[in-house]
Amino acid sequence: MPPGVWDEVVTAGARQGRSEVAVVERCVSDGDVREAGLDGPQRRRAQGLRSRFGLGVGESEILALGRAYELVLIDDHRATRAASALGIRSIETILIPALCVQAGVLDAAGAFELLAAIARHTTIPAELALRVRRLIEEAKP
Repeated sequence: MPPGVWDEVVTAGARQGRSEVAVVERCVSDGDVREAGLDGPQRRRAQGLRSRFGLGVGESEILALGRAYELVLIDDHRATRAASALGIRSIETILIPALCVQAGVLDAAGAFELLAAIARHTTIPAELALRVRRLIEEAKP
């Protein structure tokens, strides 16, 4: 998780009293998520991507780091399109509940709860949330 995402999710989330802050902090302490710093070239690349694609700080930092990884997790559709243009594979955050059911990590009830939490904290279209809900209903572990 680059600094911009940490600021958006954890720092700002703590000020707003958001429940996902505790989840992220637990994931960091368990080693499932780690803070990733950007070196000078990566920071410059992030700034260029922000300008080029009209992205936020967190999304541009994720994509700047994305070259080093096979896959990035993004919750912004514009950033997903930018990733594709850059040749970086991405998964939109909203799909995670359906993928968790397919992998047998969550049951449908847990996936619906996660989907609702993601929908509350992102700006996804209602139509997309309904499509993911159908994917959860149809998913087979």
